[in-house]
Amino acid sequence: MSDYTAYLRGTSFRGIEAQAIAKQLIEGQELVLQREPSNAFDENAIAVVDPETQVHIGYVAKEVAADIAPEMDDGIEFTCKVDSNMMKSIILDIRSVDA
Repeated sequence: MSDYTAYLRGTSFRGIEAQAIAKQLIEGQELVLQREPSNAFDENAIAVVDPETQVHIGYVAKEVAADIAPEMDDGIEFTCKVDSNMMKSIILDIRSVDA
């Protein structure tokens, strides 16, 4: 089982709706991770999506995405929750789902 802590990145490049959602995230709130292997900027990109609205709010920090992406590509599923939301830094708690 793999556990990771990562910053939510790229929210300032998302639309107004995504930025508003990111600002209102609370500790323990569940989010969805979606692989973007064809992302032009990072082949390990993992999008973070609000499950209620399906709005793409940002990305898992690339340093952590580099570790998680190969596992996701191998079929390992992950859960993602907000660990903390401190003004400009949102920290994610990412855990692999037991098979």
